[in-house]
Amino acid sequence: MYLNAIYFDTFLYEYPLLYTDRHNQQVIHSIDHVAQSVQNYGQLSNYSTYNFVSVLGNIVCSFFIPVYLFILGILRATVHSTKRHAKEIANTMNLLRLATRNTLADDFNNELKSTLE
Repeated sequence: MYLNAIYFDTFLYEYPLLYTDRHNQQVIHSIDHVAQSVQNYGQLSNYSTYNFVSVLGNIVCSFFIPVYLFILGILRATVHSTKRHAKEIANTMNLLRLATRNTLADDFNNELKSTLE
């Protein structure tokens, strides 16, 4: 962890020497907090400065890792706009819930069920 923090510090120190003030954006400043965020929250997929990504990490972090990565991938892929992230995530989670419930129904096609498993 210590070595990663040194790399970030070195990059942030040298950045203004390599680029103009025009390039020194908020995103560059955010890098200063990455090492601390990883220490506090674990891998970067658990944390983001973009609200909808952080929400996704919090929603699914109680699942086992393979399930977590699968669901996180599905949820991220369904968020297409820059507004109403929560609504898009809620719609996708509702569809997943309904799909899961339907596969558990007695009249669900067994051949399709075995393919999905």
